[in-house]
Amino acid sequence: MKYLVLLVVVAGVLWWIQRRWQAPQAPRQERPWGWRWGRTQEPPAAADAPENAVREDALVACARCGVLIPKSEAKTRDGRYFCCDEHRQLGSR
Repeated sequence: MKYLVLLVVVAGVLWWIQRRWQAPQAPRQERPWGWRWGRTQEPPAAADAPENAVREDALVACARCGVLIPKSEAKTRDGRYFCCDEHRQLGSR
């Protein structure tokens, strides 16, 4: 058993030395999305969305308790966002 462990260690060291002495390879080219499955197009969501698009469902923090809620569902008062009417009436801390 000890010879098997020794053999594995020696093989690992030889493999590591071989990799260190090899010439550096050129970086891999970007493979297209889905290359492994034969797909050549970008996924639909990535192809349709602009790179710097602002998401409409951005999260905002409640000024009272700090919970994150979608901006479309937030209650506003004086330019601040709140998670519910009760917190909007109480105001920020």
